[in-house]
Amino acid sequence: MRILQILLIIVLSSLTTSCQWFIPQRGPQDQYKIHLAQLNKETSKEQWQQFFGERNAQAFWKMLQSGNTNLSFDFNESDIPHKSHQEVAHGIIRYLAYNKNQFNISCLEVINGDFSSLDRAIGELSSLQNLKLVGNQLHSLPKSLGKLKELQWLLLSNNRLSALPKSLGGLSKLKFLVLDNNRLRFLPESLRRLRELQWLHLSNNRLIFLPDSLGQLINLYWLYLNRNQLKFVPDSLGNLSKLNRLEI
Repeated sequence: MRILQILLIIVLSSLTTSCQWFIPQRGPQDQYKIHLAQLNKETSKEQWQQFFGERNAQAFWKMLQSGNTNLSFDFNESDIPHKSHQEVAHGIIRYLAYNKNQFNISCLEVINGDFSSLDRAIGELSSLQNLKLVGNQLHSLPKSLGKLKELQWLLLSNNRLSALPKSLGGLSKLKFLVLDNNRLRFLPESLRRLRELQWLHLSNNRLIFLPDSLGQLINLYWLYLNRNQLKFVPDSLGNLSKLNRLEI
């Protein structure tokens, strides 16, 4: 019986060792921190797992290596401490920008994180058509965002944005701009250049007036302005001949 117990212990020990790679690493973040800016296409799955230290690392790596052009990262599904969210969010964008010719990402989703700014390398992801940054703590957006000439969807709900960069007017193919639940008080005049825009969602902000140039968005179909601080709207809204729904 003693021999059987010893053999059983040896077998269980070998199984634990062989399965170690599949167990998400735990412990202080600083013990396994790797900067994504230093990663490249030669980076191993083990190194990715060390950086993230959470259960989505293998799935995220698998999506990248499979050629999937739609990438999603949800901080609510991770074990990353809040103090590291900013670094991880910047790192993901820098890594994708560094390898943009390899991955050719069309849709990127980074949501529910505790980070206040977006790395300016986002402007290098020239193939992006859909960018979703919902439920973070964004206070500002980089000017480089206006370089995403293929972008059609920009979803920025539930952040802390108080202003928008003028460069957003350069998103000539943008059709959906969703900015509800932020802290916007003004809109840049450059938005008049978004001639393909069909959906503009600005509910639950702090807007005190709208620019006359909003009437130049000739393809606008939905406009949501409810729960703001508006006392009047410009007459130019009467030029929106395709407008089907207005909430105010």
